[in-house]
Amino acid sequence: MTVPALRNFGYDEIEVVGSGGLGDVYRARRISTGGPVAIKVIREQIDREATDRRVRRELDALLKLKGHPNVVQIEELITLPTGLALVMEFVAGGSLMDLLVSDGPLQPARAVSAMSDITRALRDAHLLGIVHRDIKPHNVMVGQFGQCKVCDFGIAAMFKESAYTDRTSALSYRYASPEELDDAVDIGPATDIYSLGVTLRQLLTGETSATRAAASLGSGSDRRLSVAQSGAERTLLDLVDRMTSRDPALRPTADAALQVVRDLERALGSERVASVREDPATSEVDNDATVLRRPSVAPPSPEPTPPAAPTPTDMDDRTVLRPRAAPAPSPLPPLPDPGSVGSRWWES
Repeated sequence: MTVPALRNFGYDEIEVVGSGGLGDVYRARRISTGGPVAIKVIREQIDREATDRRVRRELDALLKLKGHPNVVQIEELITLPTGLALVMEFVAGGSLMDLLVSDGPLQPARAVSAMSDITRALRDAHLLGIVHRDIKPHNVMVGQFGQCKVCDFGIAAMFKESAYTDRTSALSYRYASPEELDDAVDIGPATDIYSLGVTLRQLLTGETSATRAAASLGSGSDRRLSVAQSGAERTLLDLVDRMTSRDPALRPTADAALQVVRDLERALGSERVASVREDPATSEVDNDATVLRRPSVAPPSPEPTPPAAPTPTDMDDRTVLRPRAAPAPSPLPPLPDPGSVGSRWWES
């Protein structure tokens, strides 16, 4: 029923291009202009009211960020028989996850370029009071010119507005911060920083786990990097460690992380790339170039960490709905003292 309904709103050439925990994404052509769009159709849920709230929250977030070069732009909100749908710009290059699958871990210069775009989007979202809460490579699209654009603000929390409190939270377990798994802890901008740190680790090593990432660095000893890129990689991995601290207070802000990235762009000099799709100048090293061979590193022994929640399977990157603990009921007000209000106190 979805495709005929979308045609009634002026779209044709409709095809499914993606599916997530909350709905399906279609590529379509707007008949009036002939241009492509992406339509996110929210799957019918048992709690229709909560689902509609989540969609309108995404609309609110996207409208606040409208015009941002690193955020997927909203074009229209339509109401289908099955629920709401968001019409957005179509980003032709796929996601960062698609790029990782096709190219493998990125050279540091390309990772710096991606981080520059993503961190800028998060910094500006946080300044507007928006926390994304589901940062991962799957939710970062790559435009045809290589620019990264953050999408899927459907579970964004306007952390300055208590009206946006739901009984469920949506998250991707592999990228979720410790506080997202603890209903007693408030969610703030630091949770995006944690998820971005896991994403950056995956861009550099192909792994989201710190232990497996260290093993991956050791096994990749044949990869040759220039001095500038080797230094950039060390700085980025140090940034990952700080961004994924279990203590939110120890993580850098998005603005501080962006300053680190911009310093790296300057340090890379001629090896800096303008987009994540470019290869750095040293991707093919000539005989005169100064290069470093990545040393083999034995994976460190994992440090014991306190269990925050049941550990999910690593194969599951999907955004899932997780029930939140119900708030404690407010205590009833005490009954008045009969002696202080007369004999018929119960009528007062």
